[in-house]
Amino acid sequence: MLLLPWVVFSSCEKEIEVELPPSARELVVEGRIETGAAPLVWLGWTQGYFEPFDLTFSEDFFVGGADVQLSKSSGEQTELTAICTGDLPTDVLDDISASTGLPVEILIQADLCFYTSLDAAWLGTSETSYTLMVELEDVQAMATTHIPKAVVMDSIWFDSPGPPDSLGIAYAMVTDPDTLGNAYRWFARRLNSRPAWDVDAGQPKDSDFIAPLGSVIDDEFFKNVANSD
Repeated sequence: MLLLPWVVFSSCEKEIEVELPPSARELVVEGRIETGAAPLVWLGWTQGYFEPFDLTFSEDFFVGGADVQLSKSSGEQTELTAICTGDLPTDVLDDISASTGLPVEILIQADLCFYTSLDAAWLGTSETSYTLMVELEDVQAMATTHIPKAVVMDSIWFDSPGPPDSLGIAYAMVTDPDTLGNAYRWFARRLNSRPAWDVDAGQPKDSDFIAPLGSVIDDEFFKNVANSD
């Protein structure tokens, strides 16, 4: 006769309460400027780890009332204008929604504020350095960035293992400069229209370019691949 031991496992649960010290109130600055696009800056205040996060009720996110200055390496300087979503028409909010990923309803209810320039002279320019100066209440912050020269793709093509209308893979070839420190991000956009059975029939599948998962890469990848050959 084969005897199998009967093992009983038991455990107990104990509730542990962790008291975190009060977090310091810090200014959060998020800004971006890209070639051919207007500068965009968002300001906010940090929150405690366990504090509720609700864009429709908190006034600590996307705050206005700051002095935001942007300057170029050429010496030019401008003051960025505060624009709040509660004051904008719906067609403009659609563009902001596509850019930020926030629904139009949230943009209207929360009245989110950002800073930008409507002057075409301040669209992002390649091979230009920018300095951002922010002052809000008694807090100051500064940041610098540089837009490098764009690396143009050598070629791009699409290959499908099945019929022409089936899924496939888009390929591109680019010559990476010999200097290290370059980074790349690719975007994709489907130009074909939605089918007749779709509720949005006839509309483009993608209204704007989308950066899919894994779209960011730096030239360390190319360097390592070359060394492994």
